[in-house]
Amino acid sequence: MAALAAALGLVAVTLFSFLGTATWLGELTTHFRPHLAAAALVVIALAMVLRARLAALAGAACLLANVAPLIPYLGGTAAAADQGAVFRVLTVNLHNDSADYESVAALIERERPDLVALTEFGPRSAPLIERVRDLLPTTLGGERRGAFEVLLLTRWRPEAYEVDRSVGPRFPVSHVRLCRETCLDVVALHAARPLRDRGVWRSAQLALAARLAAERKGPAVLVGDLNLTPWSPAFSRLVDTSSLRDSALGRGVVPTWLSSIPFIGLPIDHVLVSPDIGVRARRVGPDVGSDHFPVTAELVLPAE
Repeated sequence: MAALAAALGLVAVTLFSFLGTATWLGELTTHFRPHLAAAALVVIALAMVLRARLAALAGAACLLANVAPLIPYLGGTAAAADQGAVFRVLTVNLHNDSADYESVAALIERERPDLVALTEFGPRSAPLIERVRDLLPTTLGGERRGAFEVLLLTRWRPEAYEVDRSVGPRFPVSHVRLCRETCLDVVALHAARPLRDRGVWRSAQLALAARLAAERKGPAVLVGDLNLTPWSPAFSRLVDTSSLRDSALGRGVVPTWLSSIPFIGLPIDHVLVSPDIGVRARRVGPDVGSDHFPVTAELVLPAE
């Protein structure tokens, strides 16, 4: 009975994650596909020990349903890097200015990115900006209005830059065209949290970001803390409407938020790229004192 009860509970949650996505709570459950898959393995093991065949079959069905969306990330589909200029981008959420800025600075000096996107920054970030100014001389943004602002540091020349607040003054989306050996469009944002009414703000931000990326003149990158995982329906809409792809495809399921807590973290920090951009490498960085881990992507831009 215990195995069957556990299996039926798992079936109910799995069905809700597929059928209840019109609600914020249903959409929230989609982010936990790896956790539901792990729970299915536990149910299968328990059912085998207790010789509960029906529970084992239900667990197997849940395992297949929750693993299927993860398969593109588990290997074999990593985007090949083409010939062209290398563009390295790093994004990190600074957890309301509580990150260890020495660790963040050391990471930037080690990775030597062409663009850094910082979210949840505050007054303590000023010395960091000065320390890395030789590497990243241009600062875009930085007017602290709330947790969803984005600060961009770059060594490339900004040809055009705007912060679109049409969604709401607290939920901006940044868009910059950068040029050096070639030019590319970068869309950066910290999406609102997907809880209750905030989910409406997040959807509007993602729709705006997708439109800006789709209107690109050439190669484009979308970067930031998007507050959603790759197997969310909202993520699917984002990549479909923007015509971008996830740089993490084929490189495993690696959490970026709450990563220091085993088996709990979720991959919600992203670098998305247009089809003409190759991905040489994409990695999740070390603990820098935030509740997020940094993400670095080495991209290869198409030759002009």
